[in-house]
Amino acid sequence: MTFHRLVLLTGFANFALCGGVLFGSCGGSAVPDSDRQTISLAGEWGFKLDPQDEGLEGRWFTTTLSDPIRLPGSLQEQGYGKVPDRETRWLATSGVKRNRFPDYFTHEMYERYREAKTFRFPYWLQPKRHYVGAAWYQKSIDIPDSWKDKQVTLNLERCHWGTTVWIGDKQVFRRSTHDALGTAHRYDLTPDLKPGRQVLTLRVDNRMLINVGLNAHSISDQTQSAWNGVVGDISLQARPRVYIQEIQVFPNLAKNSARVEVVIANPRQLKALDAELILSLESPGTDGFAKPFAKKSYSGTELETIVVAECRMGSSPFLWDEFNPRLYGIKAELRSSAGQSQLATHFGMREVRTKGSQIYVNGKPVFLRGTLESCIFPLTGYPPTDLDSWLKVMRQVKNFGLNHVRFHSWCPPEAAFLAADREGVYLQPEASLWASINGKHKADWAGEEARKILSSYGNHPSFLMMSIGNEMHVKKGILDRMLREWKQDSRHIYTGGCNRSPDISDEYDFIVNRGRGKNARVRYQSGWPPRPKNSLFTSMAPQTTLDWRRGVESARLPILSHEIVQRCSYPDPLWQNKYSGSFIAGYLDIAKDQLRARGMTEQVPSFVELSGRWQVQQFKEEIEAALRTRKMAGFQLLDIHDFPGQGAALVGVLDAFWDEKGYVTGEQFRQFCSPTVPLARMQKRVWLSNETFQASIEIAHFGPERLKGVTPHCLILDSNGHQVFSQALATCDIEIGNGIGLGSLSLGLDGLKAPAKYRLVTRVGEHENSWDFWVYPAKLQAVPAKDIVIVTELSDARYEELEAGAKVLWVPAHSRIRGNIPQCFSSIYWNGPYTNGGESNTLGMVLDPSHPVFRSFPTDKTTNWQWWELLVTARPMILDEWGSKVSWPKSYKPLIQPIDDWNVNRKLALLAEVAVGDGKLMICSMDISGNLNKRFVARQLRSSLLNYMNSSNFNPKTQLRKKTLLGIVD
Repeated sequence: MTFHRLVLLTGFANFALCGGVLFGSCGGSAVPDSDRQTISLAGEWGFKLDPQDEGLEGRWFTTTLSDPIRLPGSLQEQGYGKVPDRETRWLATSGVKRNRFPDYFTHEMYERYREAKTFRFPYWLQPKRHYVGAAWYQKSIDIPDSWKDKQVTLNLERCHWGTTVWIGDKQVFRRSTHDALGTAHRYDLTPDLKPGRQVLTLRVDNRMLINVGLNAHSISDQTQSAWNGVVGDISLQARPRVYIQEIQVFPNLAKNSARVEVVIANPRQLKALDAELILSLESPGTDGFAKPFAKKSYSGTELETIVVAECRMGSSPFLWDEFNPRLYGIKAELRSSAGQSQLATHFGMREVRTKGSQIYVNGKPVFLRGTLESCIFPLTGYPPTDLDSWLKVMRQVKNFGLNHVRFHSWCPPEAAFLAADREGVYLQPEASLWASINGKHKADWAGEEARKILSSYGNHPSFLMMSIGNEMHVKKGILDRMLREWKQDSRHIYTGGCNRSPDISDEYDFIVNRGRGKNARVRYQSGWPPRPKNSLFTSMAPQTTLDWRRGVESARLPILSHEIVQRCSYPDPLWQNKYSGSFIAGYLDIAKDQLRARGMTEQVPSFVELSGRWQVQQFKEEIEAALRTRKMAGFQLLDIHDFPGQGAALVGVLDAFWDEKGYVTGEQFRQFCSPTVPLARMQKRVWLSNETFQASIEIAHFGPERLKGVTPHCLILDSNGHQVFSQALATCDIEIGNGIGLGSLSLGLDGLKAPAKYRLVTRVGEHENSWDFWVYPAKLQAVPAKDIVIVTELSDARYEELEAGAKVLWVPAHSRIRGNIPQCFSSIYWNGPYTNGGESNTLGMVLDPSHPVFRSFPTDKTTNWQWWELLVTARPMILDEWGSKVSWPKSYKPLIQPIDDWNVNRKLALLAEVAVGDGKLMICSMDISGNLNKRFVARQLRSSLLNYMNSSNFNPKTQLRKKTLLGIVD
């Protein structure tokens, strides 16, 4: 912390003397400073790689660096560094288990992709060039004579990582490096700079200078890559010797005012300045600054002085929040004999507080609907520093009903905060860490990193909350001191490491966690590595009643559910065309080759669409569980867009470029993820025709105002969209909050067609949401097998009978089915390689509902909730895979085909029909025999299947031999 001596100001309207605290010493501004004379250093520089660390000893700063490079930019994107191969020493860890799942480093399937000419690395985006070490950049600069008596600063925005600067042969600051990750590096060149031509030399080192964690998104190959360079503003800035260094604004809604702290720097401690400080306010919707609200002449000689002013905002100031992101501006002018200095910033009248289990913005409870951003920028490998790029991100966030972004183990550039300020998005930057803090050196670095982040970006109203980092242990004494220091800046709320239950401190303002134990979880999947027994998608029958009240009650503080959903969809290899910059997605090229080999290339559009449809349903269910939880603070998705690292986790409904994948729009997603969402609690998704359908209707409403005089309306539609039921609920006013009951409905199902799919639709004003459910016959007459032979093993005798002309239904025992593939109901969680096989290896399934085998079984083109009963115990059959000695024809399409993991691309089946000699064979690897008096979905599928096999429609064309058939079992 830097404490500043203050000057007693008298006769200065609205100014006050106080003990001020300044976080760091490099204040930023959202508005350019008119006093700064700026020389841009963007353009061509001299350059030299230093892989052997020879530059310091060889005094390269005294030599001419002749290789050309452009800054801002990275050396890798300009063709420097080595082409990656199997020997590349990545900065990140591989994070891949090497036993159950095919191992890239050893498995024969990947052999050609480990060769230099065809090298493809699947576990994160593959840079076209890779380099970790020191690199030197050099540029001649012309300093005008008018800068002789100026304060000159070198600004380097977004460096990776450590920087050292020389003017001629003099090292600036006499220290080895600037090593901030989240903020600009600034060097005072005044003592070393003279008018005329000078040579500026910059050394950038992108090695692990501080152990912030090998996989931390602030530095890692996993997402942004180990780039080397400077990618934001590079400029020289000249200001008067006495100047305004920083403005910090602290809104006070109770007083309708803002405390303004202006830091005046006087590094030469000049005297008799005869200075005048003038402060002006710009209001939202106005053009320019109004007349000054405070001014005073005074002289000061301190190195730094904090002047504090109160800016009264009127009786009804504009407030900033997600619905009304209205911004004010503050301009400070200092006029003295040393020259005129001016600095401006913008801010929002916004306060954030916590009470009990909820977070309040401007006194109203908010529900944070968040996503992570893990420094994923697939064209460059580094974060953009321009406003337009970040506006695209923030607008997509809002388009998909979200209002919050957590920057996992990193802090974004200024432009991200500016974009979020404009669009009304709440941000959670982090102090660049995904590693434990046990010692003083790392603690000191983390503390300084946090102070710079607070100082540089603290005025932004979008900067709502802050964390140290991700899944990390911090000694309690270090953690408490750090949080207490942060909390002196009351504009934000704070937490320690996200997802670290044992380390929760009394100093926390809120918690980001997956739960407080097995019975107090706040997300569907719990435990690592993911397994079916730990997932509520697989361990409990589908319903819409689940919520996290136990987890919220046990947390004591506002809790955000950590990294929820994480369900993948299938990628299109054609997405490789979007990787037109510094990277390729190796997993896409590998998948393209495997799909071609399996004869599945033409199915890719179906794989993308249908896996995506099922993925969206899983998003919906887990988001709604959070919305159903009273007084929950919110959730953080991992992720709304694809995460291309840590094995490549294709968990987004948007791709890695923040673009839609084509199977869900923002408008559709907002039905269940938005400020106002109608909700229905149904005890189950599958009903019998002799039951009474029941649902209780409620709403989660976190809009700008209460809803007045609304009449909720419920409809039930059949699969053709025809209305079969309608009910209006009582007219009411709806306050801000969730768990708000609106009424209930019940309907006897004996008059509805069964089996059939229906949809419950609830409308509350302009807000609509819906849920699928199914009605099956309470009584179903068993279909006679007639001449169908049902077997669990295809013995020699049965095969001969089949070949001679029999009709056979083969339901092989699960223990015999080759491959040991886990359940295929829920989609892949995160990815297969990183989870060692994980909870699932599949991504929904492909089937044709119009096929006569499904004539009396209601189904969509892919997985939906009624399939749970069949798929949680099913085991897919492998028809073709890498290295198969026998495989089914490449053109063969199963009746039910699970969509396999894109890393292995096996052709799978749950239901398949073939001809064998003169016979007809149906193979089903789902249980359609056991406990049918309680398994009504299985009973219905069995009935539909037997009816089909008894009909003339059962006439398979594909001929298979015995050896191929028996290849599906061990």
